[in-house]
Amino acid sequence: MQIVKDFYQDRQTVVDAAIRDCVFLYKDPAGNRSQVPAIPSGYESWSSIDPVYTQNAYRLTAEIQPLAAAIEQLTGLSVMRSWANLHKSQQWIGAHAHRHAGLPGTSMNKSVATYYAQVGEGETLIFEDQAVPVEQNMLMVFDADLVHGFDPIDRTVDRIVITFELG
Repeated sequence: MQIVKDFYQDRQTVVDAAIRDCVFLYKDPAGNRSQVPAIPSGYESWSSIDPVYTQNAYRLTAEIQPLAAAIEQLTGLSVMRSWANLHKSQQWIGAHAHRHAGLPGTSMNKSVATYYAQVGEGETLIFEDQAVPVEQNMLMVFDADLVHGFDPIDRTVDRIVITFELG
């Protein structure tokens, strides 16, 4: 695992792009996902895509491309897919890993680079064997096989995270 604090010089541009690009996604009781024109009652998370099921050129948007290039330079790997998530209070991401088949014409992803564009106090990413406090403007690179997630917490600042799957 690699952690780089104060990773990116133009953090605010990335935050603004993530907020602009995110849409509300809704998962119905049958597990079908769709974009919705309005926020469902009690639903407070946004994503720029449905990351597991949709090919995405998000890293190619003008504001995200320099961040993706900096991650590729640091890791020596290529960005295969990326997306932004915005989580409000009590929203969380349960335990998951990122090891799944690559997009057509690509190989399976090897690593994950997560850029914490905006986080409040007390945010912690939970792995099976450790808890890692996260900070604003921090990059964390880890093996795609590692199971990880966040516990729900009351937060006063929206957590904005951009995830890059690398291969």
